[in-house]
Amino acid sequence: MNVEEAFKVANEAVLAFTGKRLTDLQADIFKSSFDGKSYPYIASKSGYDEQYVKTQGQEIWNVLSKALGEKVSKKNFREALTRINSKTSSSSISFSEDITSLVTRLTPKFKKIAQEQCERINTIEIASYTPSPVPLESLYIPTHLRSYDKENKERIHWTEVIFKYDKILLFGSPGSGKTTFAKYLATHYDEVEWSLKPLLVYIELKRFASKCEYSPKINIKDFIQQIINISEQEIKQLLDAGRILVILDGLDEIKQEMLGDVRTKIIDFSDDYSSNRLIITCRKFFPIPESFSKFRKYNILDFDWDEIKKFIDNWFIYNSEGTNYIRLSEAEELTNQLKANDRISSEIAGNPLLLHLICLIFVANQGELPSKKFELYQNVIDIKLRGWNLSFKEHPSAISDNDFEILQKSIRKIALDTFQRSNLSFDKNQVDELLSNSLSKLLIHSGLFKKGWQTSKYTFLYQSIQEFLASEVFAYCDDISTLNELVSHIGDPRWKEIFILVSQQINDCTELLKLMKNKVDNIIVNEPELQELLKWVNRKSQKVEIYKPESSRAFYLTLYARLISSFGFDLVRKIDKNLYQDFKNSSDLFVSENLLLDFYLIKLLEQTQNSVTLMLLGHSVIPSLEDIIIFLNTSIKFADGELQESLIQLKDCLPDMKTLWEEEDSLIYEFWYCCNKIWKSSLENIMIKYRDLGRSYQSNSSQLEAYYYANLVLVECLNECSRADPTIKKDIREALFLPVNHT
Repeated sequence: MNVEEAFKVANEAVLAFTGKRLTDLQADIFKSSFDGKSYPYIASKSGYDEQYVKTQGQEIWNVLSKALGEKVSKKNFREALTRINSKTSSSSISFSEDITSLVTRLTPKFKKIAQEQCERINTIEIASYTPSPVPLESLYIPTHLRSYDKENKERIHWTEVIFKYDKILLFGSPGSGKTTFAKYLATHYDEVEWSLKPLLVYIELKRFASKCEYSPKINIKDFIQQIINISEQEIKQLLDAGRILVILDGLDEIKQEMLGDVRTKIIDFSDDYSSNRLIITCRKFFPIPESFSKFRKYNILDFDWDEIKKFIDNWFIYNSEGTNYIRLSEAEELTNQLKANDRISSEIAGNPLLLHLICLIFVANQGELPSKKFELYQNVIDIKLRGWNLSFKEHPSAISDNDFEILQKSIRKIALDTFQRSNLSFDKNQVDELLSNSLSKLLIHSGLFKKGWQTSKYTFLYQSIQEFLASEVFAYCDDISTLNELVSHIGDPRWKEIFILVSQQINDCTELLKLMKNKVDNIIVNEPELQELLKWVNRKSQKVEIYKPESSRAFYLTLYARLISSFGFDLVRKIDKNLYQDFKNSSDLFVSENLLLDFYLIKLLEQTQNSVTLMLLGHSVIPSLEDIIIFLNTSIKFADGELQESLIQLKDCLPDMKTLWEEEDSLIYEFWYCCNKIWKSSLENIMIKYRDLGRSYQSNSSQLEAYYYANLVLVECLNECSRADPTIKKDIREALFLPVNHT
């Protein structure tokens, strides 16, 4: 069989299975591989990145494996195609043709459901007292991403990431556009040049969690089947063929008692149907366990200046009255104001939700802008609650101060009650119990809520608005017991935004900060392993002289925590921007070599652990081994003496990069399966001996997680509160990340 005959058989098999032929690049990879060429050679001739070429090659072998019904690789594909060509028929290809017709038949149904769920978003408007569902295209600005855990500062267009990886975790701050992007993807996934086009399913995770609460045995496969209303045989056939992309929106919105169960069901689905694509959205700083290590993690980026301007232009064209000239003149005036106000532009305007509120307030206040985030929310609430007399005949005059105070207290209570239940919804009866009939009508129709379809339930339009209103309960309280209730939630990441908003608003933050520090210490007081960990953190930090002790302690606590769960360097960034920037830039002139060497050694150990996890799940270990070699080389660069010699000896035990590129996956897998435990143990011994790194403190991972996030919240509140005793703030900061009994 010559190359053209082999290509014809392969191309027809791929067409039968996917409905598409191989791309030009894939055809080049196939034919060059048939001639025995390596991936680096193919990359050099094609002009593509080596890793991208290998990814495309692996996709060819994966699709052929499914289409031909046997394992196909770069080493054996010629023999496999020869066997297939000698047969008069192929049951696997016939089956693939059934898959193709099934996908063709169900595509309109999947698209219709996605459109119904996702084609519009609700927004707050000035002139309307009913939330207005607007088309996504009217305000959507293309989303850009950045790798969650790498120093690369490049802004990546979303299509590049979605196309390249099949398991993705997208993190974003409140209001960053996570759900907007998820809905845009659900309705515009045709923009991606899929080699194997999937059927897309959009799932709000809080709704799935609610279903799990009442039907504990339900799983994601069953839930998809119910949403799309297809048969058991159809859903199984689609999943087995890897033809579904599932968007799971809002992992952070699940209440604490259901979170563990839902996370387990996500991982079970990901493992059971690993050839399907899975995208999860989640707020930043939310705890992600080690079981999610196979997911590629990316941050949703704030708007840059060009995107801010485009959003403002779109907003005024869609929302303002008058000619386009008048609208764009208003947009230009707002843009110029933002450029002149560094605090708003750098801290607020890049966030899509907050930028929407800025536009709204700019119009309502005739050009005046608040300078802080909580003031934006206050302005919106004030506008919506006091403006009813414009639309409601029952309230022909401006609302009285007394009625306004009653309304504020009622809406705050509803916000806190619903937030504590991990819900955005409430029943109208709850409002009627708190307010007179007239005020109840005004609150319900304020435009801050949307009404459920065929139900008496109402839902907060934005979770951020709900959180702000809940925060006011604590910010304006007069008793210590209410603050203690807030502080009891310091280890729960769902409450982080409320803590920050309270610290910005409260008249004197001193007592709150003291209560928070005491609560943080109580997390570890009966945890001897965590106490030992903090002694090590303190010991290591004392060898770093160029940064404050608490900054170095935050760095080493983060390093260790990364071996337990998927932590970023947010704690370091929040406590010391200089350390974070120096470390991020990896400049030998500024960063302590102690910090850099320890970081790369921990990254090396972390990547070794991840490779074992991926191997046990049946995934290729070659990308992980490539990263291991990269981090090992960098560690060797910063090391010296006996440590450097020991690391070089470890490197000699691994295959080189060329071997990784050209050797068959199964042989690399067999090598690492046999050697990983010994290699990892040797690495740990070297790190302990020479750097006092890599010790296991057998700490309770959930307690460590709670301690880490509680400290993150405390640090953010220390940064945000402007009204607190400076001496108390200084004492608290200097005592961070120390054992409780440390003196």
